[in-house]
Amino acid sequence: MTGPAAATSDDPAGIVDAAGVNVELDDGRVVRPALISGVIAAHQAAIGAKGTRLYTPCGAAVLCYSIKTGKPLGIMAAQSSRTTAVAAGPSRKGCPEPVAVGSSSGELSLWEAKGSARAALLTFGAPVLAVRWPRLEVLLVVRGYAGGASEVEQVAVPTLREARKDGLLPLSATTAGPFDAAGDVSAMCDGANLLVHRQGWARQRRCAHKHELTAVAVDPQQRYVAVGDAKGVVWLWWGIFEDSQAAAHSVPARWHWHAHPVRALAHCGPLLLSGGDEGVLCVRNIDDDSTQFVPRFPAPLRHLTVSSSGDHTVISLEDNSLALVDGLHGWVKPRFIYALDVPLMPAELRAEQGAAAQQTALHALADGGVASTCGGRRVQFLDRTGQVVPKMAVVHRGNAVSGHKSANAWGLQRIAVSPTGSHLLTCESRRCPALERFDPEGAARGHVLKWWHTGDDGQYSVECVAHDPHSAEVTVVLAHPQKDSFFVSASLDGTFKTWDASAEQGADSKAGQRCWQCTAVGSWRSRPILSGCFSADGSALAMGFHGFVVLWDHQTMAELKALRAGDASERVTQLHSVVASGRFLILAAVHGAARREVLCWDLAQPSAPLASVDLAAALPGERRCGVRLAMPPCGPLQLVGFRYGGGELAVWRLQEASSGEAVPALHFEPEATARLPDNRRVLDVAALGSSERLVIWTSDFELWALELSSAVAADQAKARRPAPARAEADAAGEDSGRKTQAARFLGARDGGASRAMSAAASMPLEFPSRTTVEQQAGVVPHLVERIVPSHVPSHMLPPPVTLWDNFVQVYAKASPSAAAQAAAPRAAPQGAGGVLQRGAAPEPGPAAAKAEFVDAEWLDGLVAEVVAA
Repeated sequence: MTGPAAATSDDPAGIVDAAGVNVELDDGRVVRPALISGVIAAHQAAIGAKGTRLYTPCGAAVLCYSIKTGKPLGIMAAQSSRTTAVAAGPSRKGCPEPVAVGSSSGELSLWEAKGSARAALLTFGAPVLAVRWPRLEVLLVVRGYAGGASEVEQVAVPTLREARKDGLLPLSATTAGPFDAAGDVSAMCDGANLLVHRQGWARQRRCAHKHELTAVAVDPQQRYVAVGDAKGVVWLWWGIFEDSQAAAHSVPARWHWHAHPVRALAHCGPLLLSGGDEGVLCVRNIDDDSTQFVPRFPAPLRHLTVSSSGDHTVISLEDNSLALVDGLHGWVKPRFIYALDVPLMPAELRAEQGAAAQQTALHALADGGVASTCGGRRVQFLDRTGQVVPKMAVVHRGNAVSGHKSANAWGLQRIAVSPTGSHLLTCESRRCPALERFDPEGAARGHVLKWWHTGDDGQYSVECVAHDPHSAEVTVVLAHPQKDSFFVSASLDGTFKTWDASAEQGADSKAGQRCWQCTAVGSWRSRPILSGCFSADGSALAMGFHGFVVLWDHQTMAELKALRAGDASERVTQLHSVVASGRFLILAAVHGAARREVLCWDLAQPSAPLASVDLAAALPGERRCGVRLAMPPCGPLQLVGFRYGGGELAVWRLQEASSGEAVPALHFEPEATARLPDNRRVLDVAALGSSERLVIWTSDFELWALELSSAVAADQAKARRPAPARAEADAAGEDSGRKTQAARFLGARDGGASRAMSAAASMPLEFPSRTTVEQQAGVVPHLVERIVPSHVPSHMLPPPVTLWDNFVQVYAKASPSAAAQAAAPRAAPQGAGGVLQRGAAPEPGPAAAKAEFVDAEWLDGLVAEVVAA
């Protein structure tokens, strides 16, 4: 979408149309995804003429940020193809901040950024590689292919609306490289050659180098051209623009500090700025040849942009962030604009890490947000609207950043976040060359667990570290859904360990210091553990093995049930637990030689699976399958299936069969299958909050928000996506005030109807203080049967005292003291259901203890309602 109607957007939940593509559904409809985050550092940014706004390409759009605050201001332009270049021009009458935008389809559009209106559109025969605005009425466009042939075309801009092509310059390259221009001179790198041109010259001038040139910058005063090569040397070609014969045979000045290729060069008055893979900004004064350094950037430097006044410098970093530097004199402290990380390690090295390179990148949180480990170097967080928040946990803080491209560097593999977000457990891994020398055929990898805690500044800091907690690869890290200081780790060595924290009481210990300790160790027949999860209320722990899902009481470590999930060769790769359809469900993804299936059990009666989904039939291919759960506020549970690196994802909804239907009572109904366009692939999927939006991490390192309910017919695909309707949510909120006492207490649905529970009761990992299985399930037939049997005539019903005892046994929760007494002399008993016991439920905190006291009238009404049901 290229018209002015798509020019602006201040929607904090996502950038509509910025992805520039349509996602096709199997029924012929299309969905236009919103771009939540993307690559903002792949191309050089631009600073507006007034120095107050920053423009950077991102997907098919140009994002605008405030230089002063670093906050996003919205979209300056949204196009039909990928944005490849952006340049800001000088102010002119009636247009204080013009911007030129180039795209991969060969389009060049001119915009008045303040009014967000497109003034002109020019089309070239090849992708636009670079754009420079060296003079008020002259714009230079490099068209061609990266690493291939390219040429420079001049555009005359008397006014923005009267822009027109003005012919080719005698400046072309066979191997397109960096380009820069200032005033009436321009320079381009062509492999190991420097090509320069000045207005009025009939042909270009070529200067040969020994090594490939990787950066170029033209002196604003047109005294020299600075170039950087692959060996880290910066060369200055003085007097190269002079017409004398000596200029053609001049020898460049040489300055060598960088140990890696020079990636970026820029001028700020008399200062020449350079950066590369070292993560250090070099500031060299050309007049007196003095040099200063700004070190410890978190990633390699890729691009440098300086405002026309020289007051602001924008540094594009390889980890997909932008550093803002205000002034280069005195103490320099950069400010950062963060997008989601991208991997620094090359693909071939990530492939050497095997299964560790395909771990989950998006993690759903209890508050509805998402935690991201996309870059493998730090944990980032997105709120419920999809905005990247400043809070993060940086796994590696080294002086040198080039080591991140080594297979021996520490890489983030798994994380677990506590319910309130105050604690974080990370698992990191790396190759151990020393161990490989002694055990070449062994798993020579080191693992470390780190516990993090949020400080007063809202950032995570390390509290405790455990090196090699397991003797094999760590496959599971879990956080208890209710306890903030309880984690579980499991490994291929066949053991799982529980970790808890207690405050240090020593006289010399610091206030608030915590010590994380292993409190229990368990295993099941010495089999390797492949996956795991907590039950939705935290009362049971589930682990996946080859062919089995085994349940434990997480407090007593007593085995509760072993569920058959296949034969010995089939692996349970994922486990999820959720409250849906009035039941406590556990879902397992089973991976076999010819089997890709999801099995669903009811934890109250786990004898046989209630429902199943054949992933292999819906998602053909050989790649590993992933499964995610989504719980819309006013709809049934959704199951999202995809293949890591595949181009499709499928969605099913959990349905209860009505009377007379020839289907199981609980089954998964196919809802939609979506195909990503233009050879894009799915790297991971997560549900954002309790809405119907899915966030998709694509192979282009873009995060999309996809809402299947907004799909339209193909002929309406160009229409702007409407804002999500809130009528149903508002109606659900009004209806919640009329819920009965039992529904408010037990989380049930009115009258046993089939519509979904309210958002507060149905959101995974967000539960009331009463958290036994029966209380969460609510007033459902198989529980009411245990109180008042339906087959008993009314004149033969038990006396009220017996009915009351039955009610207490089903729905009541033992007090903490009674639970402690019951657990002390004997192991936790197993009930008829075979899974969860009320006496083994987690001990409630202070808030839950207060919720135990209710008035007699309220309780009498509750009992009457349950008996009447």
